[in-house]
Amino acid sequence: LQGASLQPLSEKDFHSAQHIAIAKVILNGLDQDDFEPENFLINHLPEDLMDYTDELLKQTENEIQDKDRIFEDLFHTMIRMREQTIHQQNEHVKFQMEETEDTNTEEYAQAAQQMIQNTRALQLLQKAIAQYNKT
Repeated sequence: LQGASLQPLSEKDFHSAQHIAIAKVILNGLDQDDFEPENFLINHLPEDLMDYTDELLKQTENEIQDKDRIFEDLFHTMIRMREQTIHQQNEHVKFQMEETEDTNTEEYAQAAQQMIQNTRALQLLQKAIAQYNKT
């Protein structure tokens, strides 16, 4: 993601509380040097997420173990998730703009600015996909 001038993977990319918690532990495990990431995950994952994480791992245990393929799938999945989030934000902003169009020019201007930022973010995501597909 960073190679495509995008923000690195973070817990902000996830919406489910369980996925956010798991992502935090995984990212912390990758950022430290004391333990292997797998060991860090086992030692730091909240107990109430162990069963859920096991289920997630079971769903992928028969997948191809090609690291390049895994990273490619992860890249495309993260791009799609970010696009979906931005589209959802845009729907909210459009509604906000419609509600404030005649009554609150400052709020309308802020919403319009958010729409411009979201459009730029979508363009960056689309550019990243195009660049990745060229390689």
